[in-house]
Amino acid sequence: MVPRRRKRSGARVTSHPSYLLFGLAGAASTRAVTEPREALTAIILSAIAVEAFFNDVVEILGSNIATGKAAGLEDIISVCDVLEENRVALFVRLHVAHQLLTHTPLPDGQSPLEDFRLLMTLRNKLVHKKPETSMILPTTPDMENADLVRSLVKRGVIEELPQYNFPMLSSYLAAPGVGAWAYDTAKGVAHFLIAMIPPGDAREAVVSLFWHPLDGTLPLGQPPT
Repeated sequence: MVPRRRKRSGARVTSHPSYLLFGLAGAASTRAVTEPREALTAIILSAIAVEAFFNDVVEILGSNIATGKAAGLEDIISVCDVLEENRVALFVRLHVAHQLLTHTPLPDGQSPLEDFRLLMTLRNKLVHKKPETSMILPTTPDMENADLVRSLVKRGVIEELPQYNFPMLSSYLAAPGVGAWAYDTAKGVAHFLIAMIPPGDAREAVVSLFWHPLDGTLPLGQPPT
């Protein structure tokens, strides 16, 4: 479960976990340049950051209903809250939100969603895969992860198929390009989510909270136009 905001007694302090998670994902992708295994950290943090960002955006829009800045979005926010409470998969929530906000189907299979689907698959493989014993053979990948490896090669994330067929997916993912791709994909999805919100006060409320420097950098990239 992605961390959510906490309510405290006394003075209220609102934090946005996704902002910090994006910063951590960016730092991991930078470390991966000299420490390739950090690319795995970037994958996991980038995937979590997107889900946290989606949840944060819904809550921010909800908090702006009382001020009138999210007028017309009440039903959408309510539906998204119910889906999250019932632990509906993030891609399903994206489909529903996109349909309600834009009145068009989610353009699945296109950038950045195609990359995000691959990112989530890699994240799930790393987190949920059970230990296994396999043979290392001098062939191109033909194990269960071959399609994932080829997808990364096709995107130029991994330069070429390795000479040996390593059974561990992590052996292929420990590469600087993978860390940068994971982080860039997460930022791309964040911008895609912002673009779904109709122009106006509601969108500006989200942008003003997330697009400011953290340790001298912009964790979510340049502000959306």
